[in-house]
Amino acid sequence: MKLNNLEILNINGALQALAKEKIAGAFKFKLLKLLRQIEPEAKTIIESLELTDKERIAQTEGNKEILETEQELELNTITEKELEPLALSVSDLVALEKVIEEGEE
Repeated sequence: MKLNNLEILNINGALQALAKEKIAGAFKFKLLKLLRQIEPEAKTIIESLELTDKERIAQTEGNKEILETEQELELNTITEKELEPLALSVSDLVALEKVIEEGEE
């Protein structure tokens, strides 16, 4: 799946938040597996970005270029049905949009 680096960071952030929720069974395993797939990519992106003294992403042309760079990643997906029981914000859903597939699996 083709994602830009900003999308990768957003997906990683949403998955990190979900990993802290009380989720049981096979879906928890599936979420953690997806997180383990994307987490190394997110760390590499963060390491390449110029940060401000408050650990925020600096608004530089170089950072913009890095965040817009696309990568091809092999990621597992999650279904809408699997996410139904979770209390997700709209921003979480937007962040996860690329790894959500329709259906029940």
